[in-house]
Amino acid sequence: MKTLKTLLLCLVVAAFVSCDNDNDPTNNVCDETYLSIANSTVFTSANGYTLYENMDLLTHEYTMMINASGEICSIGYKNPTTYTGTYEMEVENTTTNVITSGTFTFSQSALQYQSFTTPLTVNSGDTVVVRRTISSGYTSLNETIGDIYVNSNPIPFPLVINPNATIISSNFYGAGGPVPNYGVPLIGVGFKLN
Repeated sequence: MKTLKTLLLCLVVAAFVSCDNDNDPTNNVCDETYLSIANSTVFTSANGYTLYENMDLLTHEYTMMINASGEICSIGYKNPTTYTGTYEMEVENTTTNVITSGTFTFSQSALQYQSFTTPLTVNSGDTVVVRRTISSGYTSLNETIGDIYVNSNPIPFPLVINPNATIISSNFYGAGGPVPNYGVPLIGVGFKLN
């Protein structure tokens, strides 16, 4: 009887600890490199890209097509050196018209990821918009800047950043703009593959 109770207790604990329901322990993590813009070999100086902390508009976003099914479970950003406040971070699946969002603050020295309370489900072929909007309470336009990749030539959209994602376009707006396709904001997403 004691063994049966122990076994039942273990099963109950395992059910609550499990991250997903596919019984594959190799993908129960939110991988910050799978759809990575930061680690992409596309945005290099050899390809004509430079990372600048500029673009003083309230919202920075890019649109990409996902080439895998899973969940977008976190978002990565770096506050600029001029701002320590919060951002409304959103990922919108425009194929299914579903949005996940959160209000976060990030490190000023390095890209930092924050987890969404509710991950966003995506399927291969879905289009998503990754968006950062500065929260109210900022005191100057210098605080609205953010890291973006720019190129001396027009950015050749679509950009295949890796086999898992293709960036289709970008946009910057709010308190000015819009400024479409000027650069690609450095906003990462964490992904959990199905």
